[in-house]
Amino acid sequence: MRGHEQTDYLMRMIEQAALALRAALGLRKSGDYEQALCEVQDGIGLLLDNKADFISRVDGVSAARFLGDPQYAETYACLLFEKGDL
Repeated sequence: MRGHEQTDYLMRMIEQAALALRAALGLRKSGDYEQALCEVQDGIGLLLDNKADFISRVDGVSAARFLGDPQYAETYACLLFEKGDL
């Protein structure tokens, strides 16, 4: 992938994960914690794809470095925060 195409791809993944996060927040607010957790897990899967297992095993600094893009890392952090609240 070229730089511009990779940036576009990352932005689409971030947007999809953010939609899952918003859905999870709404579900948690309505008391549907199980479905909210599913949304969070789906968002993490969308964002990290096959890297999810690796990223979940490293510390936060290493994960952020591996993810590279600050928005990418921030979106992952928000999903993890929501997962922790559930």
